[in-house]
Amino acid sequence: MNLGLSEIRRTPGRFAAIAGAVGFIVFLALILAALSDGLYLGSTGAYRTTPAQYWVFSPTSGLELSRSTIDGARLEQVAATDGVETAGRLSVFNTTATSEGQDLQLSLLGADANTMPVEIIEGRLPEPEALEVVVDSQVTRKGIGIGSLITPTNGPDLEVVGVAGDAGFGFTTAWAQHDTFLEVRVSVRPELGALEGTSQALGITTDGTTADRIAEATGLSVATPQEAIDALPGASQQKITLNGIVY
Repeated sequence: MNLGLSEIRRTPGRFAAIAGAVGFIVFLALILAALSDGLYLGSTGAYRTTPAQYWVFSPTSGLELSRSTIDGARLEQVAATDGVETAGRLSVFNTTATSEGQDLQLSLLGADANTMPVEIIEGRLPEPEALEVVVDSQVTRKGIGIGSLITPTNGPDLEVVGVAGDAGFGFTTAWAQHDTFLEVRVSVRPELGALEGTSQALGITTDGTTADRIAEATGLSVATPQEAIDALPGASQQKITLNGIVY
């Protein structure tokens, strides 16, 4: 030990270069780890931040939200299944919007009370049938907060009434009551009017019933939140790639 310390004191420049190189590698690893976590968490909030224990999709969707369509009768069937305690809708569509003088790429999610984000860090949840939204906490960095208006292209003004923690789903994310979501979606994209009364997924809580039993009873695809996240296009691949670089 003493010999090593003496050598460091005698030629500090050589050891400083080595320490600097190691420190720089550690710094890069931390930056990449933070980037990986940020990208992953910012695109998976719809599944991670709600109370749902399982997510239900149409059988041919491959557990992808954008490919799934579930009608109102299916919602009633799932809610009536033995072991299911609550069932709520979830849908999403992407559109352009403006708020506080900024152009946005907006991910608008529609949810029922039992599929809304659990952690509301400021304000409150939207009221039923009101043109109100809760935004992801990251949106506040754009200067958008409670009282701001978000206006989808060709759609109505949506008032921000709350901020949810860590509830992002890709782009600038806002959550509305599902019936409000349907109203906004048909305003922005009238060609989707035929989907009125449908949702893309159902979030359910149970008394311990397994996913296989629910799937057998309903004929629908049932997944855990992690399985639904893994089915998101590019989400798991992106995390694996960045983590591989870090390791």
